[in-house]
Amino acid sequence: MVATSAVLIVSFTNSKINFQCKSITSTSFAQPAVFAGGGCKVNVQVFGDISNTIFDTVQSTDFNTELHVVANRIITGGRGCSVIAGGTTGHKQFVYAKEMILSGAAACVNWSNGGYQELHVGKYTRIAGATIGNIILQQSFFPSTPIVNIYGDIQDDSALTIIDVNNNNGLLSYFGNIAGNGNISVTGSSAFVKINGEVVISKDAGVISMSAGTVEVKGKLKNIMNSINAHGITITGGRPILNQAVIVTTNAFTNSLFAAAPQNAIIYTGFANKAKHANVTIQVGVLVVDANVQ
Repeated sequence: MVATSAVLIVSFTNSKINFQCKSITSTSFAQPAVFAGGGCKVNVQVFGDISNTIFDTVQSTDFNTELHVVANRIITGGRGCSVIAGGTTGHKQFVYAKEMILSGAAACVNWSNGGYQELHVGKYTRIAGATIGNIILQQSFFPSTPIVNIYGDIQDDSALTIIDVNNNNGLLSYFGNIAGNGNISVTGSSAFVKINGEVVISKDAGVISMSAGTVEVKGKLKNIMNSINAHGITITGGRPILNQAVIVTTNAFTNSLFAAAPQNAIIYTGFANKAKHANVTIQVGVLVVDANVQ
């Protein structure tokens, strides 16, 4: 299926579409290659690639839209997967692909409304320079609670922020390893972010920089930037939970936890003997320990 506009648009209420083809290629400046909205249910199975090297590739909207996409690769010049309409109803999006390749400056995945999203992608790769996050949960214009589960590895050597959670109520669980130049930024007031893999970055800032919400880390955090500002977690607000995490920094003056403002909810849980030299320094506030940290 090849088109200069969208290849597949389904937006009629209560429509149910099953769509199969070898590949989908679009060169539209204004429409995603695959679009689902208006409360329809769409299953898309592509044995090859879904591609729009100019604009967004897979996009869906509320209300009660349900989109299932299976492809070899998703190649995009805009956003690989996005949910952009308002509302907090039962929107669902499921995407399965070996790789998502971004050739533009946008985010690979971007949500600015509610519902449940699940991505199973082997690797998220950006091949063009960009400062915007690879994955974004965005508050935008809509009060929303997106529940997003992402599986796969990220390699991004250009973005200043790899994951950006500024949605006030966003719930993000990331399963996989992250590497690159940028860090994880959490500014949503009640956001809850779970990082289950290893994060290795080279940025003159914390691996995780948080000013609000809750961040739970279950993997290893490492900052390989040899700078006094390259901390493990930089905290100006919110609550970090380190669940069997190990934090490594490469400068003698960096801190695993750097609280740049008074904080009283810094928590280590289940940390016992995971790191004998954790280099934990709290500038201000309280460190609560419920295990034997040496």
